[in-house]
Amino acid sequence: MKMNRIYLMVIAVVVIAGVACSFLFMDFGASRSETSVNSRAGKFAYMEEVANVSGDIYLYVDGGEEFDSVLGDELERELDGISSRVMEFAKLKDEFDGQLVAVAVIWDDIDYTPLYSQAEMNVLYFFSSSGESEYFKKFKREKFGGRDVVVRFNSSQGPQVIKKGEISLRDTSYGVFSIEYYKRHLAGRIASKVRDELK
Repeated sequence: MKMNRIYLMVIAVVVIAGVACSFLFMDFGASRSETSVNSRAGKFAYMEEVANVSGDIYLYVDGGEEFDSVLGDELERELDGISSRVMEFAKLKDEFDGQLVAVAVIWDDIDYTPLYSQAEMNVLYFFSSSGESEYFKKFKREKFGGRDVVVRFNSSQGPQVIKKGEISLRDTSYGVFSIEYYKRHLAGRIASKVRDELK
C-alpha cells in the first residue's frame, strides 16, 4: 500500500514536471490578444534618394539574450517579402556592402503565465541604404541617455538614406500557450510593424 502511494507520487511529480517543461520549452498555444503597436519615425536623406528596400538586406538584431533569435526569425520572414534576400548577422560590423536593417530592444517588461500574459516593449529600428552602422550605434546610445544625434552625410558616398524609428508595443493575451509561443507572438507584431515602416 505504501509502495503504491510512493509510486503514484513519483508519477504525479513526473507528469507535473513534464507539463511545466512543455510550457517553458515547446512552442504551442491558442490565445486571444489585445495588442497596440505605435511608432514614431524619422528620415534623413542626402541628394533626396527614396529608400529602396527591395534589394539585398543585411539584418542585425540586438534583442536581449532570450528574445533576439525569435525576433530575428520573425524579421527575416517579414523582410523576405519586400527584399530579394535577407542575411542575418550575429555581430554588427561598421559597414556592410548593402542595405542594413538593425533592430534593438531598448526595454521590455514581459509578465508570462500559461493562461494570461502581459507585455510592454520599446524597440528601436534603423535602416541605412549605404550599410553603415555608425548612426545605429549613436541612436541606441541616445536612447540610454547619450547625446542627441546629429546626422552628417559624407558626400563622397553619393545618395544616402537613413531611417530610424521607435516602436512601442503593449499586449495582453489570454488562453493556453507556452512562453515560446508568446515570444513569437510579440516578435511577429514587432517585425510586421518594422516591415510596414520600411516599405
